Amino acid sequence: MISLCMPYYSRQEALDRSLRSLRVHYPALEFEIVICDDGSPVTVYAPGCWVVRLPRKGHALNPCVPMNRAVADARGDILVLTGPEIEHRAPVLGAMVADLGPNDYVIAACRDTAGPWLCASSVRGGEDGRGAMPAGSGFHFCAMLHRALFERAGGFDEDYREGQAFDDNDWLFRLERAGARFRLRDDLVVWHHRVPCAWPVGGHERNRRLFDAKWGVPCTTA
Repeated sequence: MISLCMPYYSRQEALDRSLRSLRVHYPALEFEIVICDDGSPVTVYAPGCWVVRLPRKGHALNPCVPMNRAVADARGDILVLTGPEIEHRAPVLGAMVADLGPNDYVIAACRDTAGPWLCASSVRGGEDGRGAMPAGSGFHFCAMLHRALFERAGGFDEDYREGQAFDDNDWLFRLERAGARFRLRDDLVVWHHRVPCAWPVGGHERNRRLFDAKWGVPCTTA
């Protein structure tokens, strides 16, 4: 079984659009959707999906904790890591499964609805102040891997909690250390709907310091 795992925080309209696109493009694909409500003040409504609820937090915008929990509660051997802001306008999951080996991390390209590419072979680490990435990798707007690789990499580092930055870069280096082979597919595209967020003061720099201390990789700040 394929388990599509995503965090949720106060974005029901985005979630509705994302789930609608999944129903349209994958009517015959067997998969479950596991949503982790990370203490959101807006209760998630997702009929037919497995919803995990965490206690409400003062600031819960970083996806590390809910993504780990969603994976822990998922039943599938094949995991898809994504978010409620992602819309599928054409089927990509079937081709990703066909390209998935035991140690592969298959990544769909992602374009923002406002225009720029967020994940593609042309997008390099260090852009937007987000830090370095391993060669050939890309952010997990829609990424697929086997559970054994997720567990070998250790999941996401939950120390990244103040501000959504560097946590995904850290995850990619953890995967590389675990022996992952990155397969970034420019021909498979999903779409991202940008949502304005108010990050806590100092959160970005805190995460940058943590990333630098762990990996010693030069980072660029916006």
